[in-house]
Amino acid sequence: MNTSALAKAVCVAVISLAAARVVADERQANAPPSLPERLEQKLKGDDKPFTLVIQIAIKPGAEEKFEAAAAKAAKASAGDEGCLTYEFNRNLEQPGHYVLVERWTGLAALRKHLDKPHTKQILAVFGELTTGPRKAEIFAPIGGKE
Repeated sequence: MNTSALAKAVCVAVISLAAARVVADERQANAPPSLPERLEQKLKGDDKPFTLVIQIAIKPGAEEKFEAAAAKAAKASAGDEGCLTYEFNRNLEQPGHYVLVERWTGLAALRKHLDKPHTKQILAVFGELTTGPRKAEIFAPIGGKE
């Protein structure tokens, strides 16, 4: 390859990398907020109680592996400071569909939970066994307990 052809190839590679970076930056800028970001926006404070209801769809045939990991995560998470409830439930009418119900005393407690090894392990299982993105809904108690 002559010098001119090599220079052109390098230019094309640099331009391609730059374009890929722009596309990645645009995707990140347009990405929906993460769950902790959503919680911060809605709760406006670290000490307000909330409940998360997370819908999870598992690949066919992976239910047993998922349930074993979920039971382990639930047991460990229930002991986390500020955790009021951490419970996986199996949908009896739709195989492979689960819901995780989490109740926390506040966002500060959830942040600590997200740094724990057992949380990182169940998130890795989600990544491996789920069929798509999880749907998370945020709830706040009513009746003066907000």
